[in-house]
Amino acid sequence: MTKATYKQIEFDGRHNSDGGTAPDVQSFSQQKELLKRICQNTNEMRRDAIERELLARGVGYHVLKDGTLVIPAKKHDRKDIVAVCAHYDVVPGSKGYNDNGMSIVIVLEMLQVLPDNVEVVFTNGEESGQTGAREYLKYVNHSLRACVNLDVCGCFDAVYLDPMDCKQAKRLPGCKKGVMPPSDALAFYNEGIPSVCFSTGRSDVGFQEGIRQICQTIHRRAMDNDFSMLNFEMIPKVQGKVLELIGRINQNK
Repeated sequence: MTKATYKQIEFDGRHNSDGGTAPDVQSFSQQKELLKRICQNTNEMRRDAIERELLARGVGYHVLKDGTLVIPAKKHDRKDIVAVCAHYDVVPGSKGYNDNGMSIVIVLEMLQVLPDNVEVVFTNGEESGQTGAREYLKYVNHSLRACVNLDVCGCFDAVYLDPMDCKQAKRLPGCKKGVMPPSDALAFYNEGIPSVCFSTGRSDVGFQEGIRQICQTIHRRAMDNDFSMLNFEMIPKVQGKVLELIGRINQNK
């Protein structure tokens, strides 16, 4: 997510609306270790780490000239393809656990359950103006059914959604909805492709206040560099909403 300028806010990223905290992240030990392997010090090292994960899982992929990774959909009718995107690049000096390592983990952990018309895209260059998303759009000749983007999905206790121009997303229950700062989804939206962006935030505040707090978790902030601030319970919550939305898009509901 491209950072917006907001006042500094102090909070606990594991905050739940009942005043408690999320369960110990050790209960998600497999996902925790995966996140550690991915969140390397440079974008090149992060890309290499994702490639190693894909090779270990026997997943085929393409590497675009800017370093964006594409896992092709099993179906080949481009007009039916839904792109599920998450950027792997970070700003210098950040480990990028929340922005955007957790989103990478969420997508990697759902590869086996995604529908055949889903193409997974791990983009480079989101932090420098969605350059990887635009490179991918050239690769597919700007032809897709929809884009589902994940960005900053590692903290707090509620699924946030910017439905943008996707009618199915506007009707998706169980999410706090509103307008988010620019992300890779914007590149798809600008090409006339129905697009959405998922994130995670607090359940007990309004959407825009939640966005302000999300923006304090990214880049060089403590919450983007500290495992103890992450809420790994958001992994299955976001996965469930992503799959539900893709199902609605495929059924045109």
